[in-house]
Amino acid sequence: MNKAKRGINLVFTFLFLLTASVCIISVKGIDVGNDSSAVNLKKTENTNEETDTFNIVYQTAEKSKKTVRNYLSVLGTPFGIKLYTKGVIVVGSESILTKDGFINPAEAAGLKQGDIITAVNEKPVKRNGELSKYLAESNGKKVVLTVIRDGKEIKVDFKAVLCDNDKRYKAGLWVRDSSAGIGTLSFYDEKLKMFCGLGHGVNDIDTGELVPLLEGEAIGADITGAYKGSQGVIGELIGVFNENIIGSIIENSTKGVYGFYDENTPDNGIIYPIAEKREVKTGKAQMISTIDENGPKLYDIEITKIDSGSSEKNLVINVTDASLIAKTGGIVQGMSGSPVIQDGMLVGVVTHVFVDNPKGGYGIFAETMYDEMTKLYEREMKNAA
Repeated sequence: MNKAKRGINLVFTFLFLLTASVCIISVKGIDVGNDSSAVNLKKTENTNEETDTFNIVYQTAEKSKKTVRNYLSVLGTPFGIKLYTKGVIVVGSESILTKDGFINPAEAAGLKQGDIITAVNEKPVKRNGELSKYLAESNGKKVVLTVIRDGKEIKVDFKAVLCDNDKRYKAGLWVRDSSAGIGTLSFYDEKLKMFCGLGHGVNDIDTGELVPLLEGEAIGADITGAYKGSQGVIGELIGVFNENIIGSIIENSTKGVYGFYDENTPDNGIIYPIAEKREVKTGKAQMISTIDENGPKLYDIEITKIDSGSSEKNLVINVTDASLIAKTGGIVQGMSGSPVIQDGMLVGVVTHVFVDNPKGGYGIFAETMYDEMTKLYEREMKNAA
C-alpha cells in the first residue's frame, strides 16, 4: 500500500479537505455542475392554493391514466458539504525505519486502502485523534482493530513499531475521518422539509469509495468565479464556505447527498413539477447553475441521449449556451446537482462532465432522486418512532 498523495504526515493520523467543489473522479467522467441571454431566476408561487400536487391525464391506446405529481422547490444554488465518517478510513501507509530495518505495520497486519477502522480493543473510534491516541498508548503491544472491509466486519491484529530516528511508536497509517467540498443544491421538498444535491455520492479522494457517513452538515457557499475547462482539462467553480446553516446531512448515496433543512433556512427556489422518467425526451432543455456572485441562472442545453436502464447515468447532455461556454467552457466541477428543466418540468440533475469534451456530461433522472428522498424520509420517521 503506497503512501497517500495528500495530507500531512503525522505519527498516526491525517485530515485534509477536498478541492473547493465536490469534484470527485468517477467512472468514465468526473463528478461536477441558445444564446447569450441567460435568464435570472425569480421565486414563483404555486398557483394551486389547496394542495402541492396537480393532476394530469395521459391518453393511451387502452385507457386514460391519471398521475398525481408533486411540486418541488428547485434551487441550483451552491452549498458547502462537511461529512464525518463512521470510523476512520485507511487511505495509505508508509514504512517506518526501525532497528531491524524498514517495516510497514499496516502491510504486516494486512490492512488495505479503503478499510474503515471503527474500534481499537473494542474502544470505538470516530476521529483520527482517537485512533492516534489508542495506538500511541499501546507502546508496541498488539491491539485488535475492528475493521469494515467490503461491508463486512473483521478483526485485525496490529502492532505499532518503534521508530529508530525519534524513538517513538508509529503506525505508519494515513487515515481520514472527514471530507468537505462545494456542490450544487438540486431541490427542496416543502412537505418533507428535506433537500438533496449533487446527484452522485461523495467519494473518498484516495480510495474512490463512498464516504461512509456518520454525520454531516450542509452550509452556505459563495461562488466568485470559475476556472474554464477545455479538452482534457477539467474546469471548476471558485467558491468559499459562508456561515449560513442549511441543514443536517443524513445520507451520502450514489444518487446524491440528502438531509433535512434547518427551520430558519429560507426557501429561495422556484416551484416546478417533477417529471416522470417516461416524459423526459431528447431535445432542448435548460440547466440551472450558479457560476458567479450573480446567483443561479438558466442556461441552454440539449439532451442528446436517454438511458432509462441505468441506475444513475440517465441523461447525456450537451451545453449549447454561448454565455456559459464563454465563461466556463461548459460543465465544470462544482456544478454537480444543477437542475435540468424541460417543458416546464424538473427532469434531471447534472452529475458528470466528459474529460475530453467539457460541453458534454451525464445527468440523473430527477424522479430517481425524489424516490430516494422519500425512502430516506420514511426510514428516518420509522427510526424516530
